[in-house]
Amino acid sequence: DPQSGLIVVISKNKGLFTYDPLNKVGRQEISWFKPELSYAQNLVYFPPNGKMYHILNDGQVYEVTPDRSNFANSTIVQITGITGTPPPLTIPSTSETETGFAYDSANQIIGGAIVNSTFYAFDPLAKTWTSRAMQLNANGTNVTSVGKLSFHAIDYDPVNNVFIFITDHVDGAVALGVKYTWAYKYGGSASSP
Repeated sequence: DPQSGLIVVISKNKGLFTYDPLNKVGRQEISWFKPELSYAQNLVYFPPNGKMYHILNDGQVYEVTPDRSNFANSTIVQITGITGTPPPLTIPSTSETETGFAYDSANQIIGGAIVNSTFYAFDPLAKTWTSRAMQLNANGTNVTSVGKLSFHAIDYDPVNNVFIFITDHVDGAVALGVKYTWAYKYGGSASSP
């Protein structure tokens, strides 16, 4: 949390925790909440409103409103009335079935959850999901599709205005277990080194 300088963690069924990296002190702020928000999900800070968004693999979104004067008073509420095309309910299974998201400061969206060469973006202010087929620029390689995000491995580079991410590749010409690193400009093409 850039505003407080603390690391905020939501645990599967244990609550909300903060960790102070300077003093190396962790605290359980909220001991329990319903529903269980599962593990290996995504918590993304959204600077335009100072809130965080806990995005489940199936596209459900919970808005976390931190009370920075007393984190125990923070709220976690499921957002209803979301429109658009969320990530698929069941991400196609491979050895890794995680999504991943990062904040795009140029477009003010939270993007990621790449699967089947499709990029998903959530706009918290408009409460909408957008899906976009990713155009491929494979730089002369034999790669024919972007594939699926691997290991939650995605971040946004504000200098170059691109998402950087790693995918599992499922192309028949590529051996199983091969990973690719990509750069993707929201709405543009995905380029592999």
